[in-house]
Formats: sequence, C-alpha cells, structure tokens
Amino acid sequence: MANIIIGISGSIAAVKSINLIHELVLQGHKCAAIVTTDGLNFVTITALASQGADVYTDDMYQKNGHRYGNNYSYASIMEHINLAKWADLIVVVPASANTIAKLAHGFADNLLTTTILASPVKTLKVIVPAMNGQMWHNPITQDNLKRLQRFGFMQWGPTFGKQACGDVDLGRMLEVADILKHIDDTLNNNSNNKNDEFNPNNQPDSLRNPLNHLPDLPDSPYLPDSFHVSNSPKPFLSLHIVITAGGTLEPIDPVRYIANHSSGKMGYSIAEVAINWGAKVTLISGSQVALPIPPGVHKFIKVITADEMLSHVMIESKHADIFIGCAAVSDYKVLYPASQKIKKSGDINSSGDIIGDVKSAKITLELVENPDIIYTIKQTYPNLFVVGFAAETQNIIENATKKMIDKNLDMIIANDVSEGKVFGENEAQVTIITKCNESSNEFVNESDDILDLRTSYPSFRTTSFTTDLLPKYQIAQLICEQLLK
Repeated sequence: MANIIIGISGSIAAVKSINLIHELVLQGHKCAAIVTTDGLNFVTITALASQGADVYTDDMYQKNGHRYGNNYSYASIMEHINLAKWADLIVVVPASANTIAKLAHGFADNLLTTTILASPVKTLKVIVPAMNGQMWHNPITQDNLKRLQRFGFMQWGPTFGKQACGDVDLGRMLEVADILKHIDDTLNNNSNNKNDEFNPNNQPDSLRNPLNHLPDLPDSPYLPDSFHVSNSPKPFLSLHIVITAGGTLEPIDPVRYIANHSSGKMGYSIAEVAINWGAKVTLISGSQVALPIPPGVHKFIKVITADEMLSHVMIESKHADIFIGCAAVSDYKVLYPASQKIKKSGDINSSGDIIGDVKSAKITLELVENPDIIYTIKQTYPNLFVVGFAAETQNIIENATKKMIDKNLDMIIANDVSEGKVFGENEAQVTIITKCNESSNEFVNESDDILDLRTSYPSFRTTSFTTDLLPKYQIAQLICEQLLK
C-alpha cells in the first residue's frame, strides 16, 4: 500500500475528494490531504479527516481535525519537507487553473505547492484538472499543462460534460471511479518497474505474456492462422510497447464532431504482432474503431478526443520501452463546442450558445490546435523510442522525414493517402524511415526527396525502404522487424 497526498485546490469538484479519500483508505492506503485556502471554500477539514486522512492547511498545523495551536514546533515548520519525503504519490485533485499555473512556474506560496516543489524527482506527481471550459481552452492554461508534462507530471482528464456553470465542454473533472483506476494502474506500473529488468516470470498471470496461458486464440482479422503458434519466437519479451490507433473525435455540439477516415487497422495489426512476439502491449484506441480487441493485449483504453488520448499516453508511456503513435489525431478542435444541437441557421458564441440570423445558411466554427501528442511524448520522455506515422498527399518522403527530424523521432512510417488510399483498406504500401548512427557519413537508400533535405539538415542521416503493396499485418511485421535493429 502507498502513502498518497491528495492536494485539494479551489474548485467545486473538490467535493469529490471526500469520497476519493474514503475509497483509498478502504483499500489500505495512507492518505494525507493538503487543502489550499480556496479549497476550504468547498470542503471542510472535519469531512476529510472523518474519512481517515491526516489533514494539513496553510494557516496552522492540523491533524485529524485537531488544532495544535499557534506555537510552531520544528516538525510543523518542516511540514512541507516531511510530507514531500513521506509521499509515494501526489495527486492534485481537483487541480484548478490557478494551481496548475503556480506549479508550472515553480511558485511555492502555500503548503501544497511548496510540498510538491520539495518532493523528490522519483515521486509520482499527478494533476487532475477541473475548470470552466473557456479557462481550459485558454492558450495560457494549455501552455502551463505542456510545461508540467515536460517536468514529468502526469495528467488525468479532464472530460467533456456539463459543468457547474451550466456549460457543456471540456474541463469537467474525472469521476472518482476513474481516478481510483488510474491510481491503481500507476502504482502497479511503478512497482513493476522498480527493478532495472522486467522479469515476466515474477509477475502475476495478468502481466505475463498472455499467449503463454490463453487456451485458444480466436480468429484474428489482422493475422493469418499460421501466425498463431505457441512456440513462435518472442523477440519482444520483456518490452512494454504503447500503441495508439484509430482516429480521434472533436465535438462540435452534442450530436456532431470532427473526425477522419482512420479505421485503426494498422495500429491494431502492429499491436497483435507485438503481442505475438512477447511484448506487453498497451493499446489506446479511438472510440470509433470497429475492430475486436487484439487477443492478449495487456491494457486496452478507448478515448474520444485528442486531449483524452494525450492524458492516457502520458500515463502509460512513463515506464514504456517503445511508443508507436499510429493514431490519426485531429490537428484541430472546436474552441467552443455548442452546448445544444446547432440548427441549420445558427452560430456559436464564446459560451457555446447558438446565435445568428435564422435566415443565414452558414455557421462559423473557431478552431484551435490540438496538443501534439507524439512531440510531447518525445519531449517528456527523451529516452523513449518513439515511432511516428505521416499520412501525406504530396512530397511523401520529404515531408515525413522533416516531421521525423523536427519532432526528434526514432522512426517514422510514411503513407501516401492521396486519392483515398490507405484509410479503411486491408493493404498498404509504406516507406519506413529510421535514423542512422550519428557517426554515419552517408545516407542509405537515398531518395531525391531526402537528398533535398541535406541542405537544411546537413548532419542528419537516415535509412529507408519502401514496401510493396502488402496486407497490413505484413506491414506490421516489417515495422516490428525494424524495431529489432
């Protein structure tokens, strides 16, 4: 069981922290609640302490609801240091926009922020955002979130839903059950990765190679029957691979959304090949993918938006060996999704309300850029081997190689998606591009496109090859083979 600090900042969602602490204590965890002054506007010390937590506030030393007075002892002065050393996991829930901003810029003006700043690097730190949708979409908030991700913070949520102000938007805090699952998964992953080498024989059955104990594998839409052999080579044994697949959806209103044509077939094929080769695979899938879950997957997560996908990817990749970003993530999202269904004659204001001339035949949607998942992952976890995909309609290899360089990827798979190619098909033709050793003086399999890049990137070296038109499961095998080199 773990020592967990629950940091409670100023948000109406703070009321959920009471039940969260109750459930954590029932599971056997030790909890300390650090409540900011604004947080005390929504929860009381007695309510938190009654659930079994030691409660700490800014103005006095309090434990289990008992006041010790205004004479500060050495221990009380060193509260932030002692708490920081004690904690295995710090979860700021809810994390208001104000607290996120403070943490992103290193402010230490209350007990919560001071404790987090004083915590060891190895301590797991999580924010669970809760705020109004307009505050969430504000570029300042988004920049603060990116800063925290670079500093190693995990982010859970938020979700899309009705908020206390009446808006329907992103910014709603996760439910307690979801937070509990995240905590359980995070602590388990951290425990499994304390040793330098992952030994599958020392793990519970649910974490061992699933193919070793599943009686019969069902027919697969990705791999031929001949590939499912129990004694097949397992070159990925001991590797944890996180894979994203399918497309994300960005809500316009409660009925409509922005989407793309991704079927998820390529990502699911890679997942199944990796599983068959012995990897522990976490598959994070777009919600619209209509494919069966690959048999033997270690963890399967369905998401809707790019923000949700980033949140889960950040958590799952913390202790991964390889990240493969195969998902077709929407580049943009609607800044203010409408709270009601948009009629043919309406427009949307900054509150998500429908306005406009009823005789008008058009509406205007204001779009903002989504987070760059694959760039964020590589920036946050620079030692992680990251594979990207580039769906291009022109200058295929040149654009893919530039993306690989700009985002510091280790490998990229280039797809020609012009004229309706690739999406939804069972076959594909791709170019697999990987970095050469830095000491290499020559390009391998140089194309005219890559030669053109030498002027801008004189030190960059690459190797690439283009496949024939093949079934996607064979493409997946070729990609996995490149990971072994």
